[in-house]
Amino acid sequence: MTNVLEFPEHLRLKHNLNGVRKDLKELYDTQQLIIEQLDILQKRAEEKENEYDLAFIQYMRAVGGLDHVEAKFIEYLSGAISVDLSTGEIKYVLPYEKEGTDPEPSGAA
Repeated sequence: MTNVLEFPEHLRLKHNLNGVRKDLKELYDTQQLIIEQLDILQKRAEEKENEYDLAFIQYMRAVGGLDHVEAKFIEYLSGAISVDLSTGEIKYVLPYEKEGTDPEPSGAA
């Protein structure tokens, strides 16, 4: 008869644990990179939204008010369109104050 040497169970479990740990580290590192890239993308989008708001106001002024702006240009505004129900006045309202960007003139419905 021959002697059979058994591989210690704890070494196999430790090897398995190290493998899973390595996989998790790779996943978390990748997740962190994606989060950092999303932050960069969010900042770029916010800058472009500000640029769009300003371009929209200039266009709205050039065409004579909100009444004359095509609906497709309202889609990406970061502000809001408000309607005074008593007067029918329609206004573009910026989400924050920007110096020199008063959205007047407004239009009437």
